[in-house]
Amino acid sequence: MARAVKASSLIDGLSRSIVYVLLQQQYSPAVTIVARTTRGQRAAEPIRAVVAAMNPDLPIVTSQTLEDAAALGLVPQRVVVSVAGGLGLIGALLAAIGIYGVTAYAVARRRREIGIRMALGAGRADVLGMIPQPGIRLMTIGCAIGLLLAAGASQAFVVFLFGVSPLDPLIFGGAALFFALIGMAACYLPARRATTVDPLVALRCE
Repeated sequence: MARAVKASSLIDGLSRSIVYVLLQQQYSPAVTIVARTTRGQRAAEPIRAVVAAMNPDLPIVTSQTLEDAAALGLVPQRVVVSVAGGLGLIGALLAAIGIYGVTAYAVARRRREIGIRMALGAGRADVLGMIPQPGIRLMTIGCAIGLLLAAGASQAFVVFLFGVSPLDPLIFGGAALFFALIGMAACYLPARRATTVDPLVALRCE
């Protein structure tokens, strides 16, 4: 009895049912031989020798290992992952630039306020904790919206997922952490610059 196999695709949503019949019932000029070895050794040459001994006129057109067949079957998924990864990196870069710009603009507008606070005794740690708040708020809202949209979009791409759940908490958590680190770095640079403001120069600004 033959076990259930994925004959057409490695993805459940794309595979189809196949019934095994005798060769005399449904003749095919091409026959595929699937061989499994005990220790994973290559069996192409021994099979060629056996077939040649049985009938020298039977040609073996191609031979392929399971690894090669699996790699070929996963080409669409790898293309999707490459495109999605590239778009994700571009999105992360744009998000970092946007958060940095918003935070830097907020620092520029509050330069006089920062100078007054530092002149009254505020330390660098106080300023460093005060400046990133708008950027962190924006980053948190963006991550929440992004996770909701990703959860909805993952259902449309479920046929391209192999061995991964559409709502894998590890992947979603890792993506949120990645964007959070980028956002924190984008908020930290303007805040760090704000701690170097000279109170006397800042107080002279209109």
